[in-house]
Amino acid sequence: VATYSNTHGSRVLGKYQHHVHLSQSGLAVSAITFHAVTLKDEGCYSCIFNTFPLGSIPGKTCLKVNGKFYVLSGSL
Repeated sequence: VATYSNTHGSRVLGKYQHHVHLSQSGLAVSAITFHAVTLKDEGCYSCIFNTFPLGSIPGKTCLKVNGKFYVLSGSL
């Protein structure tokens, strides 16, 4: 979804560029915000901090999309 480095800052990748924002970046505090979510965004996301000399520090969070959905039929 996104990457961050002290040198290059944050970069949101591919299809997520217009609805994902890294609001804080760093090992101690990080936040990712999804805007205008759909059912396609539902699922688990992994976070991996590659640090020196500690190595990889993994984390995971899951997004559940709730709400009312309407199916429109017919021609416009």
